[in-house]
Amino acid sequence: MAMAVFLRKKQWFYMFLLVLVILFFLYMDPFKSNIKRRHLNQKPILKSQANIPKLMISFKGRTGNHMFCYATLIGVSRRNNLLPVISADNHLWELFNLPVQVGNIGDLGDYNYYEEKLVAAYDQHTEHLGPYSTYIDGYFQSWKYFENVRKELITEHFIFHDDISQAADQFLIDAVTLKKKQGAVIIGVHVRRGDFVRQRSKGFTAAPVSYYYKAMNYFRRKYSNILFIMISNDVYWAEDNLDQGPDVFYSHNTPDQVSLDIAVMIKCNHTIITSGTFSWWVAFLSGGDVVYYHLYPEPGTSIANMTVRADYYPTHWVPL
Repeated sequence: MAMAVFLRKKQWFYMFLLVLVILFFLYMDPFKSNIKRRHLNQKPILKSQANIPKLMISFKGRTGNHMFCYATLIGVSRRNNLLPVISADNHLWELFNLPVQVGNIGDLGDYNYYEEKLVAAYDQHTEHLGPYSTYIDGYFQSWKYFENVRKELITEHFIFHDDISQAADQFLIDAVTLKKKQGAVIIGVHVRRGDFVRQRSKGFTAAPVSYYYKAMNYFRRKYSNILFIMISNDVYWAEDNLDQGPDVFYSHNTPDQVSLDIAVMIKCNHTIITSGTFSWWVAFLSGGDVVYYHLYPEPGTSIANMTVRADYYPTHWVPL
């Protein structure tokens, strides 16, 4: 009898230990604690800034859309002498060391509201918002909203956290080593598939296979020692349909590693992009030559009707 009681107590003890281990991994996950650590760097609005007119913006969509909104927030706030403010739970904190004040819409006090007219077109009305606190609503996908702060965005705002930057550096080192391409010019290639294949009627356009070969040959003619880093949301389609040459390396990062993919492509010397805001931002931040698919958005569609191409694509990018 005593032995049976002892064994039951022992069983409950081990079950208790198991529960503790599970809770540990749930609440002490390195990624989650890392995110919490990153939020410690946030800067609240100071008392001395309470009466300064402020600017906030809506953040819609995913990472690339958020980057457009953030960049517009900084560019428009500078033009209007407003204090840029974002919320503490904004997704971009997970990627970047942002030097911006944290707050919420209540910090605006009485404010004006402005809604964009077209998703991908520059609106000059955003140059005349001050001196009043304002909330602007939209996607604001034009380089003209933040051309005035382009250098600042690259050197002070879109700075990856150290662990992401170091992981991207190691990724490129491993790719160069595996392909025996020391000293090569590195070209980031973004292959957008997924929803851009399924929703073509709206104007989303997945570039055809021929585009990738033309774009890759554009760089092969310019450089003798070259390495293409292929990143896609459908890597198996890319491997089955695109180049498998000795100068091509395919990334198999998982969907939850989007921050690593962005960092890898930004660290490349030049870029080949297709469609969407992910492509757009890696091209904008990487510098170097940029080749883009010229039939995005597809003409005559709803997205095309909301896009002014000269406002969306920087003039020095090369259409193919």
